[in-house]
Amino acid sequence: MAFRLEEPFRRNPHRICGNNSISSTFRTRSRRPDDPFSSFSRYSLNLLHLYHNLDFTSILDIPEQIGYLKSLGLDFGWGPTASCEWLLEHIYVYTGLPWWGTLLAVAALYRAVMFVPTLKATRSSALLQAAQKNPEYQQAAEDFKMAAYRTRDQPAMMQARQRMKAVTSKAGINYWWMPVPFLTVPFSFGMFRLMRGMSALPVPSLETGGFAWFTDLTIHDPFYILPIANVVMGVLMFKQNQKANLNQNPTQAAMMKSMMYIFPPVIFLSTAWIPAGLQWFFICLTATTVVQTTATLNPAIRRWAQMPALPSSSSPRGITYQAPNLRPGGGEEGKDGDGGIVKNITKGVRQSLGQDDQKKAWEKAQDYEARRAAEEKEKAWRRMEDARRRRSQKKNP
Repeated sequence: MAFRLEEPFRRNPHRICGNNSISSTFRTRSRRPDDPFSSFSRYSLNLLHLYHNLDFTSILDIPEQIGYLKSLGLDFGWGPTASCEWLLEHIYVYTGLPWWGTLLAVAALYRAVMFVPTLKATRSSALLQAAQKNPEYQQAAEDFKMAAYRTRDQPAMMQARQRMKAVTSKAGINYWWMPVPFLTVPFSFGMFRLMRGMSALPVPSLETGGFAWFTDLTIHDPFYILPIANVVMGVLMFKQNQKANLNQNPTQAAMMKSMMYIFPPVIFLSTAWIPAGLQWFFICLTATTVVQTTATLNPAIRRWAQMPALPSSSSPRGITYQAPNLRPGGGEEGKDGDGGIVKNITKGVRQSLGQDDQKKAWEKAQDYEARRAAEEKEKAWRRMEDARRRRSQKKNP
């Protein structure tokens, strides 16, 4: 069955592309109301009218200038992702770097801008760790735990907190710089959303914006070299952060050692199948973090920033007694036992939250005192009852 156009359109086939309104195409009805193709013809003419003035410019012909990503549909409004888009696009357009160089420049620029604030945050954290070794601070902390978990004395808690605050204020600690390292979280999230959107579109130049074996940044690394490099950089960053910890006790050291066996597979599995552009960016960001942390561990920079000196590796860390854990068979459980990793992690988390064995001991002591008071009260009541019964027996022999 052939399509049959209405008479006016056969006379003037260009009428549908003129300036007439869409409703004018529906004024002339088909001569056959029961024609099954009449509605299809009307919708086809409507689509022709709508797309008459559409510019079918190829996406490859759009000039790469400021606003290029938004012209492709990557408009994130406002927030971390929009800020990352603005920064990435300006560096790419004005420097002329390829995409892999632009991502490296973004990571390096972010670390350069955040170096001084991060240095101040590291200084405040190091001063706080040094102040926690002060006997006055430790005594105030013990008094605070005693008042919080045992006596429930609110005035004593406030006094202990004031004493702790006085020690930290005297040390010159500024708590406002403490959250600075957490600014990496929204920045990384914004770059993750942006690069994922650019890879899913994809941006045409991103398909050839890599180098070496990963020229296409919109797909994951087929050789899984970038995820392995991410794991290596993550382990290096983890070790550098551990070196900067001044108050690490043996329990925390054991927990961190256990985490070294957990983080690598997690990092690999979480980055193995993301686009190569994201993999490369996270490598650059982690590498610049390692460089920055290494700089903060340098003795000259620490003296310049008035940070406490790191303890030497030859200095004794002190001896902490740990009771041996015995297996059901009678043998002592080794450090690398099946339950050692989970136990060390759980114990470290409990200690960091203040839920240690001392708190449980205080709670047991409170329960014991309450039971003992109830027993003494019951004994006193029984003695009173016995005395009353003896008096009544003497009166009535």
